[in-house]
Amino acid sequence: RAADEDLYRRQEYYAKASETLRRGAGDCEDKAILFASTAYLNFSLDPRVVFGRALGHGHAWVEVDETVYDPSIGVIMPTAEYYSRYSAVCYTWFSATEHLHDWPEQ
Repeated sequence: RAADEDLYRRQEYYAKASETLRRGAGDCEDKAILFASTAYLNFSLDPRVVFGRALGHGHAWVEVDETVYDPSIGVIMPTAEYYSRYSAVCYTWFSATEHLHDWPEQ
């Protein structure tokens, strides 16, 4: 797993798809952004990059319709199953056309 501190010398950095490709590495949101960009540009899909909690920590994955694509762990499954299996919680998401800001209660 590549960390932003190792790749970009920053605690948190959201890499462009081209940066992730050029470096050949990235953390979960970098891989999610790359996957979503590819799906949008090559297949005319409207994927959402989701930021939340899964796998016991902050995480990012991609949703298209009712399917989750998690390139960090190599998972493709129905959204409801992913949220149940990995105790996933969505905090916010964005797509090429929309954005949701819904931070959890403290």
